[in-house]
Amino acid sequence: MPDKRSKGLNLSIFLPCFQFSFKPFILFFLLSFLFSLSSGCAENKGHKIADVGEPAPEFTLTDLNGKMVSLREYKGRYVILNFWATWCPSCVSEMPFLQEIYNKEKDKGITVIGIDYNEDQEKVKKFLSKYGITFTILMDNNLKVSKDYGVVGLPVTFLIDSEGRIKKKFRGELTEEIYNKYLKSEISHLKSS
Repeated sequence: MPDKRSKGLNLSIFLPCFQFSFKPFILFFLLSFLFSLSSGCAENKGHKIADVGEPAPEFTLTDLNGKMVSLREYKGRYVILNFWATWCPSCVSEMPFLQEIYNKEKDKGITVIGIDYNEDQEKVKKFLSKYGITFTILMDNNLKVSKDYGVVGLPVTFLIDSEGRIKKKFRGELTEEIYNKYLKSEISHLKSS
């Protein structure tokens, strides 16, 4: 006759002196799930994330000289907004191309802004000096702006039109081919309309 005291799965047939109960594991997984909901690991309920066709979330961040810079300062210009970090190989690879875009387009109503993903300012300055990057770099030290834009992996690039609306969002390394195929044509289309 089975032992009525044991409520768990008795594996002693296969492994002598081993008894296993599912209750602690069910409780553990339930508590883990509830914790993930409260800690933000699950979907951000009530937090609007920027999407194509919507107004770009406004922000004010500090540049590398300590100056506060707001997105609203660029109204009337097209903005290529790039989220990046020095530890990200794809970000490092695309930075010279972003500098090239900036050099070619800055006098044509297009600007490039890089938003660094929570790194030490001195490390970022050394990186920019090493690669000759001169476009505006802003520091997102608390990741609020990255969160507002829904940035999870790096790099992520947004094209914001002169009215402040997100026209394109691209995840991954921005190459010349991708720029010409998706962003440049969009900029040309927007400027002609």
